[in-house]
Parts: sequence; C-alpha cells; structure tokens
Amino acid sequence: MSEKTATAVKAPENALKPQRERIMSIDRFRGAVIFSMIFFQMLKDFKGLELLSRIAEHDHEKGIEILPGMMLADVIAPMFMFAIALTIKSSYESRKAKYGTKKTVCHFLSRYSALIGIGGILCGVNTFLGDTSFNFNHMVDYIFVVLTFAVLGFGLIALICNIKPLKKAQKVFKKILFVIVFASAALCVITAVRDFVMIVRYGTEVDTWGYWLVLQAIGAAGLITLAFINFKTYIRAIAAVVMLGAYGIFHEIGNNVEVLDKIAQGGFLGSFAWGSMVILGTVMADLYFADRAKRSRYLIALPILGVAAFAVSMVSDLNFGSVSPSFVLVALFISSVAFIIFDFFNFYKGKFDPLSWWGKNPILMYLLEFAFVGGMREIIGSGTMAEASDVFGVCYCVIMALILTLIAYILNKKNKIIKL
Repeated sequence: MSEKTATAVKAPENALKPQRERIMSIDRFRGAVIFSMIFFQMLKDFKGLELLSRIAEHDHEKGIEILPGMMLADVIAPMFMFAIALTIKSSYESRKAKYGTKKTVCHFLSRYSALIGIGGILCGVNTFLGDTSFNFNHMVDYIFVVLTFAVLGFGLIALICNIKPLKKAQKVFKKILFVIVFASAALCVITAVRDFVMIVRYGTEVDTWGYWLVLQAIGAAGLITLAFINFKTYIRAIAAVVMLGAYGIFHEIGNNVEVLDKIAQGGFLGSFAWGSMVILGTVMADLYFADRAKRSRYLIALPILGVAAFAVSMVSDLNFGSVSPSFVLVALFISSVAFIIFDFFNFYKGKFDPLSWWGKNPILMYLLEFAFVGGMREIIGSGTMAEASDVFGVCYCVIMALILTLIAYILNKKNKIIKL
C-alpha cells in the first residue's frame, strides 16, 4: 500500500475518534451558575420578598454585599466566564483534531461573534417592550428593533421550512439569519466603542446607547481568549497578567473608573478584563485537569491567586461595573474554589441530576428564560409583580423554575445539546 493510500485510510479513523467522557462537575457547575442567573432575576421582580428580591441587585445600596464593594449578584457572571474557561481549550483541541485549525478557528470566531449578536437582539427586544429607554434621536434603537423582528421572522420561516421538500429553502433562510446576527454583533461593537469615545469626550453624564450586556461581554472575552488558545500554559498566564496589568493602569487613571462604569460590563474595553479572566481560567483548568490524581499544581496556584487578589484589592477597589483588576482576581479566586466543591461530588452518577441538565444547554436555557419568564412579566405586568404577595412571589418563582427544569430534563433525556 502506498503512503498516500495509507494516509487516506487513517484520516477517517482520526475523524471518528470517540468523544471524551463528559466531566459532570463542569456541567453541574455551569448549571448552578445559569440557574442562579435566571432564578435571581425572577426573584428580583417581587419586591415584597425583600431580602430575596435584592439578590440580583448589583447596586451597592440595594444589593447583598459579600465583600466590601462586591455584591452577591456580582459573582454570577464571572462564574459563567470561568465555566467557559474550563472547557474552551479542550473543546478547541477536540475540534481541531477532527476538522483542522482553519475550520476550528472559523467555528469559534462565529460562535463568540454570534453571542455578541444575540445579546444585541435581546437588547432590541427589551427596547421594543419598553424595558429600556427608547431614544427617538438614536437611529441605532430603530436598527436594533428592526434586526430583532428580522431574526424572529427569518427564524420562524426557517422552522416552517423544516420539512423535506423545503430543506434547501431552510438552508437559505438560516444563512440570512446568521448574517443578521453578525450584523447585530458588528453594531454592538460599534455602539460600545462610540459610547466610550463620547463619554471620554463629553463626560459621564452623556447619554449612551447601552447595547452591551452580559452576552456581549462573554462573546468578546471568548474572542480575546481565542487569540491565545494555542499558546502554552505559562505563556497564556503571562499574557493574561500583562493584559490585566495594562487594563489596570488605564482603569486607575483620571476618571476612567466612572467612564468604564457608565457602560454595562465595562463596555468594550471591559472585555479585555473579562478576557484576562477567561485566559487565567484556562490556565487554572490546565493545572486542574493535568493532574487529576493529586491536583497538586492547582492547589499551589490557588493560594497564590488568593494572595494576588488580596494584594491588588489593596490598591484597586472591587468594582463589578468597571470590571476592576481586583474584581477580576477576587472573582476568579471565588470561582476556582467553588469549582473544587462541585468536583468533589463528581463521583455521583445518579439519574436525578438537575444541575447537569441545566449545564448541558446553558445558552438555550438563558434564551428560554428570556422568552418565557419575560413574556410572563409582560402579561402580568412588572408593577403587579412588584406589589404581589410573598406567597404569590414564591409560588411563581418555584413554578417557573420547575417548568424550566422540566424542559432541561427533556432535552437531557433526548440527548439534545444545542450549541452555537
């Protein structure tokens, strides 16, 4: 057999490598984070629940403080970032082995760009429903609302075309759908950059478009991490520290804390802080999973991270809004410790595992909550919910949580994992 033929025979064998066994603690950790993110938001609607209604508040006067300057709600987004860090490198390497570097890079670029675009579409929904202010002087508000309806329209057509005679038409509509989402992503970046420039130029009182929320921050952090994913562990660690250090210097100059705090999640520049956290998270993941027997390197790195977080917090206040360097390190430390607790229970293999059900489809569950719970908020009315009795509030939140958990269970039962 020639060398050329031998290579041709071996290629499919490599392409059909069995997938690695899922690490249940990662699914459970991710599930706990996304459940908390959603459940906290549901509790927030019912002001009569007092302490529980404050659980999702980031405001220092309204929220529940766990550390000076850090609210309980502040740790959820960083934990989700850390959950991404736990799997992004292994997922990248697995896909690279099957499809090659070029296709893998394109896939991850599309995935994280799509997250930014989806975040923009969700902002457009909020704008249309009146949950955020609609400024008639800002053409961008109209554009996002139009993009929202375009996504809903073409998405509906794609579903209708999901029958055999119309499969080709479905593919066309799906491509159009992706183009719209990526257009939304580009507009999100443009608005975030514009907001930053306007605030620096005219001061923190200037009006902003505000199309930069948690999904946009996650997507941008993923794109930044992708640039360093092929480097060795220690190089990624150095790169993340340098990036966070440069961001920290900028953060502490003049009134830049107020500038960054003006735009949610620190705006476009805050993405570099989030990106640093995700890259450092991949470093922690390398240390953790490279030595599954003793976790020795991870356990050495953890106190070093804790000391670094404490030292930086002495010169830079904890601030979720501006994504301060101290906040990044403290949140990374908390996330790293929390994951150890989840991994301790990795031995559990029972069928009743609701957190893992949630963790297998985190983005889908987030979108379902946005549509389902958001729809109920519109039907009942936010004012009515705020004034509702404690019993109604608790019953509502429990029922919504059970319904969403049932959906997660059905998806798990049918082995349906929706990925971008």
